[in-house]
Amino acid sequence: MTDYCWSVPRSLSVPGSLVNEDALAVSGSSLVMIDGASGLGAGRMTGWPSDPHWFAHSLAPLLVERLADGRPVAVVLAACLAELRAEYGEGDDGGLGPSASVLVARITGAEVEVYSLGDCLALVGLTDGSVHAVRDGAVGELDAVVVERLQELRRGTALTPADARPLVQDLLVGNRRLRNTPEGYWIADLSGAGAPHALRRTYAASELLDVALMTDGFAAALDLAAVVATPETFLQDLRLHGPGPTMDALVARLAADADCTRFPRLKPMDDSSVVVAALHAGSGLQRQC
Repeated sequence: MTDYCWSVPRSLSVPGSLVNEDALAVSGSSLVMIDGASGLGAGRMTGWPSDPHWFAHSLAPLLVERLADGRPVAVVLAACLAELRAEYGEGDDGGLGPSASVLVARITGAEVEVYSLGDCLALVGLTDGSVHAVRDGAVGELDAVVVERLQELRRGTALTPADARPLVQDLLVGNRRLRNTPEGYWIADLSGAGAPHALRRTYAASELLDVALMTDGFAAALDLAAVVATPETFLQDLRLHGPGPTMDALVARLAADADCTRFPRLKPMDDSSVVVAALHAGSGLQRQC
């Protein structure tokens, strides 16, 4: 019988500000990427630097540990969220409590499941040379409306991105209140309501070469800043060189556009994280994971 595992994952995470609200965790059978949504509520309910920071960095290790029991990813995620809800408490967060995108690649027997809840991006490399991109576009569509409004407000003025951001706060809050509704988007939050609504793709392990899981901050190298041209070249660069060169190029390109005019976006720099891992096939003690 052939066993499979993730071999020598390579990862990199660069904060966009003082607090990194991305988190990742890995095991021989699971890769987990979490992208905490920027806080919109007043104050903090936890003792961490931010509630999204607590949520992401608590959920990632808990989820990767619990995924080993073989239950469906959605069931495991819902159970983890219930534990965190008990830890968070019942204080009034105005309906704007912590939430996060969750991306998982898990090996179960002879299959690999990619589970995508939110706007993280998975690139899946197959043995036939193709690359599949797995991502839910709902969050990005809502954000695009806010970005367009930001650009309208700033056009012909001296407003900086920081000046204009409060002017779209109502739009941001309105979008956040659409989370886990059919009219909005599905996401991980303390209610657990989004867990059953993820995108799921299942691949035969024998047909899969590798995967790259990334937050939208790093995916900007493809869909915003055009550091890479296609999913295929993106994954190939990560295979050959690791995440460092692409991350450096992305950070440099966005830093040169600090006023967000060449590459319109909600903030000058987002937290950017990626993990790339090859699928290793072996048996018994010959596994190299």
